[in-house]
Amino acid sequence: MDLTMNTFKIETGPAPKTVKRGVRGKWQQLFAEAQAGQWVTIPAKERDNANQAGNRYRKGGYSLKKLEEGDDYILQFK
Repeated sequence: MDLTMNTFKIETGPAPKTVKRGVRGKWQQLFAEAQAGQWVTIPAKERDNANQAGNRYRKGGYSLKKLEEGDDYILQFK
């Protein structure tokens, strides 16, 4: 039985730099730090992302409402 691996090349020396990512995403940080009664304006293109993050990190402790003027939304924390 031949167990050689021909698909990987083992290299020596310093490894190439990797991508450094933040510890927490912007939505997780926003929902964690927001207090009841605070609010933030959300652009229309970010509405779905804000709603998904709210469901994940706040579990109903927010409301997302469309502003009367323009296409923006308001994200209000409960």
